[in-house]
Amino acid sequence: MKKAIKRWTLWTIIVLTSLSTLSPVLSPSLETASAQVTSSQTTNQSLDIENQSSEFPTVSYREEQAKLPSDGIVVDPDTLFSDQTLSLDQYYDEIVTQQQPPYSYQPKDYIRDLTTYTTLYIYYQQASEVEVLAPINLAPGQYEFFDNLQLANGNLWDIQFKTRRIYHNALTDDIYEAFNLPNLYTPAMMADVTADKMRIDYILEQTDPDDPYYDQIEEVAELAEQSYTHFANHYNKQALDQVEPYYGLSDKVQASDLTDEIQATIEEALEPVPDHVKEKIGYIGIVARDELITSWNYSRIDAFATPEMNLFFCEDNPLSFGLFYHELGHIIDYASQIYENASSENYQSFSNSDEFIKVFEAEWDEEGSYYQTLVEAFAQGFGSYALEYYKDESMDEIGFKGYGLDGRPLTRAYFEQLFQDLDL
Repeated sequence: MKKAIKRWTLWTIIVLTSLSTLSPVLSPSLETASAQVTSSQTTNQSLDIENQSSEFPTVSYREEQAKLPSDGIVVDPDTLFSDQTLSLDQYYDEIVTQQQPPYSYQPKDYIRDLTTYTTLYIYYQQASEVEVLAPINLAPGQYEFFDNLQLANGNLWDIQFKTRRIYHNALTDDIYEAFNLPNLYTPAMMADVTADKMRIDYILEQTDPDDPYYDQIEEVAELAEQSYTHFANHYNKQALDQVEPYYGLSDKVQASDLTDEIQATIEEALEPVPDHVKEKIGYIGIVARDELITSWNYSRIDAFATPEMNLFFCEDNPLSFGLFYHELGHIIDYASQIYENASSENYQSFSNSDEFIKVFEAEWDEEGSYYQTLVEAFAQGFGSYALEYYKDESMDEIGFKGYGLDGRPLTRAYFEQLFQDLDL
């Protein structure tokens, strides 16, 4: 069994795009702009992953031998901040008059720039100039226009942007291509994520405990630690050519015969799943009942998946193959997501594609059902087909009576084709 880089307490996972509203973009004239970005599809898809160049100032780092590759990325603390900014004067009108932050317009010829998320900028009205503030520019006390919470969030969003692969919208506008994009966790990205976390810790240290935002910055630091762990797990897997995900128990869970049984079920369920899907999963955890997220309709759930490509199962219930494959369906769906733009909550994926919407409306849109959403119906349809495909069992046989493939010919046909298209 592979262990994650650390045990950790599960904190509420805040979606990157929901945080965007906390960060107004201010000019020297104290005018504000909302965070809306126009998606760009012009990026060269044959980017050189080995090229670690950047148009931004970047932290320096070295690679050392360590038990885990992520621990071998050592950032030079003297390069943690820079006052050198990137000018995007040629996009002044688009950024300012259309009130858009600069990610859509920043250079993306290098992997390091493509995966660097910028939300804050300063514009000078009289000179029609725009200075982009990358995470490395977000030093406390350097700008009178931004408080420490905004600076900390700017670094957190960069980590989450990388971990959740939101930059995919700059690489493709096709959900099938998005699913098949290779994992992208480079040493430079690991260094940038490490630097983001270090900056947030420093910002917290420099914030007076009496500051009205202190508690929120502390929460950002906790989320940054968690997001760092998510990214590091993926980075370590890729650096070690490891296919299997990491496994672990939350701090609230003690190992028991039941957790061993759950672990065994997970491993048996994963065994027939192709490697290119296993490679997408970073971590599988067993958590306490009170660590489970709230379902969309407030019903009891026993498991959940996250956009960071992690899976979590409750410690107090035996795990069925059907539930495991349902959650794997969420992973498949997350892997296909393409956000409308870098700060939007709107995205395209398998579950909200035109093809699946027709299936949903015909066979799953049942009033009062837990599966009366595109996301949950897709996961249940995927889980039902996977259960039959991999284990020759049906949802009816394992207790999900009426929520399988029986009586749903369109669902069966859709997932039969999807399994072929994705080589599942």
